[in-house]
Amino acid sequence: MSTSPVALIPAAGHGTRVAPLPGSKELLPVGHTPTSNDDSPLIAVSQHLLTAYRTAGANTVYWILRDGKWDIPAYWGDGHRLQMHFAYCMMRHPYGVPFTINQAVPFIRDRTVLLGFPDILFHPPDLFAQLHHRLLQGDAEVVLGCLPVHNPAQADVVDRAPDGSVQAIHVKPTDSPLRTAWIAAAWRPAFTSWMHNRLAMLLSDSAQKDTFNTREHHMGHLFQDALNDGLTLQSVYVPEGHFLDIGTPESLRRAMSTPLSELLAPRFPHTL
Repeated sequence: MSTSPVALIPAAGHGTRVAPLPGSKELLPVGHTPTSNDDSPLIAVSQHLLTAYRTAGANTVYWILRDGKWDIPAYWGDGHRLQMHFAYCMMRHPYGVPFTINQAVPFIRDRTVLLGFPDILFHPPDLFAQLHHRLLQGDAEVVLGCLPVHNPAQADVVDRAPDGSVQAIHVKPTDSPLRTAWIAAAWRPAFTSWMHNRLAMLLSDSAQKDTFNTREHHMGHLFQDALNDGLTLQSVYVPEGHFLDIGTPESLRRAMSTPLSELLAPRFPHTL
């Protein structure tokens, strides 16, 4: 089995929080060039995640798209501009990110996997490299990349033990004293297998009860289910880190009007 990781990009959403858009939000330009001498050109927001994947040694990326988002493969093609290899899968079940990335299982089942979100800018740039290193050095099935968060209602917050082990995950809680959110993950083939079986069971149960369309499933729900089933989740916490989710109008305006070098600077102010 290869020790180099592969990476996933869930890109099947509708971008409803910032709709209407002229195209896929994964291609929205971020960064701003106030003068001709500025070294922060506009880039597609997903390039930030792709660069972080490449830094971690993941040169093969599986995008999972929904019908109609053909501007993504039209823009990125086969990945050669970033010296990477891209492949595209199609979403089947529109029930949330877990079901979206499950479409890639036939291609990733024997590989270490990295997962991030193409509409989130973050610091540090080597976050995925840190996750992959921790995964290889330990025995956890999953390692989460955790950063500080100011508003827990806008994130999946993580309850961590002093040794970094994950005790619980709370998806967008209305009130929580926790101020640590996960935005990145790395996992072993054992988790991929568990995830695939878990989602098949959920689909089977929902078909019998005819209740599935009433709830969007988040990766935080899936990770909590994994904890409940006895899988081990570890974490890497970067206290000086930060992130910016461009999926809201306010944060999108900020990302498009701020120099990219400032957006990705170590001490850029938190927004969530």
